[in-house]
Amino acid sequence: MTPPPRPRPRLARLAAGLVVAASLVAALAGCEADTEGVDARRTARVERALADVTARLTDALTRARRALERMRATVDEAGSDVAARFAALERLRAAHDLRGLEFADAGSASVWAGVPVEPRDLPDPPAPWGGSFLSGEVTWHAGPFLRAIVVARAADGGTSSASVVLDDGGGGVASPFGPPLEERWATRLGVASVRVLPRESLERPPT
Repeated sequence: MTPPPRPRPRLARLAAGLVVAASLVAALAGCEADTEGVDARRTARVERALADVTARLTDALTRARRALERMRATVDEAGSDVAARFAALERLRAAHDLRGLEFADAGSASVWAGVPVEPRDLPDPPAPWGGSFLSGEVTWHAGPFLRAIVVARAADGGTSSASVVLDDGGGGVASPFGPPLEERWATRLGVASVRVLPRESLERPPT
């Protein structure tokens, strides 16, 4: 006997300043006597999805923050030569596998490495970037063609930022016209949805 529909499990987990929320895609088959077992398997699937995405975001944030911790020293060690600064930042970017790094100092020219992601008009981004938000020093960049984390902070009279572009873990190159990253995560992990939200949303759980 198939049990009546039950509410989809929806759980959330904090990932170093960002909130990951997931809900289950569909009821798992089972008889009424096994309702508790079915519910446990549903919850376990959502927990696995949360753990997977949380680990990806935490890794991205950790790499970005470690690079930023070395930014000022890296620039100083390169000296005043602009070309040497660019080269030093590129080595730092590559060491932490980032999309881009940028350093701006009031007393010298800005330098960067890779392709830094530029957040769009927060806190009220235009429609194609409507899922973007700023939470503390972290920006979740939800653009029409990519999802990225940008960590930015003040750096001794200047500013520095580190950008990490996220993927679905499937390898290869995703079509820019395909489903957004959160949908690809959900499909791969067997859940209905995956959402990345600002930390402040913990005070108002996702619906």
